[in-house]
Amino acid sequence: MIQIANAPCSWGVLEFEGFDGETADCRQFLTELKAAGYAGTEFGDWGFMPTDPVELRELLDEFELPLLGA
Repeated sequence: MIQIANAPCSWGVLEFEGFDGETADCRQFLTELKAAGYAGTEFGDWGFMPTDPVELRELLDEFELPLLGA
């Protein structure tokens, strides 16, 4: 079985100046990522996910998703 990860930018979660639309927050992104069947995630833009290592580990463990890139 091939396992595939994805990144917040695939959900439109990027920092664009002047962008007035709404984007998914971290929990929504991880919920949708897991529901879509992805096996892991990338960190995304600094501050999108918790930057404290303990908080980040707890969040990723909650969704059973490893962090594969930053």
